[in-house]
Amino acid sequence: MRFRRFILPSLLLLCVARPQRATAQATAWSPPSPQTYSSSREIDRLIVLPDGTLWAKTSGGALRLQNGEWKKFNAAPAELGAPLPPLKWRGQTVSASIEGLAVGTRPVPLPNSSGTHISALLPRGSVLWAALFGDGIWAWDGAKWSGPPLQLPDQAREITSLAQSANGQLVWAGTRRQGVWQYSDGTWKQHLEPNEPFAHNIQYLQSYRGALWGSTLEDGLVIRDAKGWQHIGKGTLSSNAPRQMVVFAGKLYVRHSNEVVDQFDGTTWKRNVFPTLPRKQIISMAADNKRLYLGQWGGWSEWDSKTFSHHLRIPELQIVPLQHIVPDGNDVWLGTENRGLFHWKRATQTLEHSDERNGLPDHWITGIKRTGNTVFVGTFGSGLAIRNDGEKIWQAPTELKQTGITALVSDSTGNTWIATRYGLFCCTPQGQIQARNASLDPDEREIQTLLPTPTGLWLGNRNNLLFRPYTVLK
Repeated sequence: MRFRRFILPSLLLLCVARPQRATAQATAWSPPSPQTYSSSREIDRLIVLPDGTLWAKTSGGALRLQNGEWKKFNAAPAELGAPLPPLKWRGQTVSASIEGLAVGTRPVPLPNSSGTHISALLPRGSVLWAALFGDGIWAWDGAKWSGPPLQLPDQAREITSLAQSANGQLVWAGTRRQGVWQYSDGTWKQHLEPNEPFAHNIQYLQSYRGALWGSTLEDGLVIRDAKGWQHIGKGTLSSNAPRQMVVFAGKLYVRHSNEVVDQFDGTTWKRNVFPTLPRKQIISMAADNKRLYLGQWGGWSEWDSKTFSHHLRIPELQIVPLQHIVPDGNDVWLGTENRGLFHWKRATQTLEHSDERNGLPDHWITGIKRTGNTVFVGTFGSGLAIRNDGEKIWQAPTELKQTGITALVSDSTGNTWIATRYGLFCCTPQGQIQARNASLDPDEREIQTLLPTPTGLWLGNRNNLLFRPYTVLK
């Protein structure tokens, strides 16, 4: 269905762009052709085939070691999808739990280790090796535990899987963040793929100084420009869980899950740059050419590079977390998790409230975007709301009914791109809502964030980071 069917034709001039105030910045780097980027550092599973080939299932695909050469794949082969048979050792079935081992019906407590749990098992003849996550590899001989038979490098102690060659001379350990490690001749060797993102579970994308910046779930920031990939983590940042980035007055501001904000001026990082706000928890950010907006509990603050102005005493917003804040000329849109949508009109100092009574399909707002004379609002699980300027009632297109909206962006041609957990959609300037998933594999459609460039669209999802030119997004 086209949403133009249920709004006045005179309001369909979506191509007529209302002046937008946005911070000027260099275009994000983008490749010349469709690309899929994933990290191979997080190893989920190791399997050695009868011919000696080692397969490593990663969180974004797979690695194969064959005849001494590594190759990366963006999808796992069938061998890695099949369930593993029960582990047998000394004729008994062995399994691991958070408490320890189960050898047949016999429980075996964990050894006195700093490890949190047994994360992988490997039979080695008369002993059973067990990886204690965060510590190392211990050996169980059927009667007692013995200390680590192999001294692991510190960065290889978060083991997720173990495997060995047919003759037992080679041992491989897969880790949570540091790739595959190989043990032979008394030494450990780390195998990492060159020129790939450190992590790929992308939460937010931003352009800054011509480079693409991505925030990950719990691995800091990944950065891509024409020279390759970079990584910035905790130590430089206030946490490894950045959530949002905006550019204001030539500086990059990074909001973390711990609700503090860091600042980067292109040379120097400053952590927790707004420690004296009346309400310290910063839960959303936005910027235009005049101000940096910081959404908080019960209101927001505005920073013009010199002084703050605070909007923290508006009665309707008290005890309401502002999960989304979007400047719109002199006005401000405010999205919440449980109170719907607010529109602050600066000229009259009034607050307009929208919820289900005004046509919103849900009171949990996940995104706000203006394209021309139309405002698009995404909700957590009930689809999209659309309203043209001058209207009071929001319309909910049936094409996205009961769909969770994760991101909203627009390109220079007037298209509004809509990210969901199930794929990518586009609302054209003519008001048609279309699925645009032909260039996306099924496991590439859980989209979490979008960033438009002049030539194509960046899509960040749970499994990888994608670039798709507009020419293939049909």
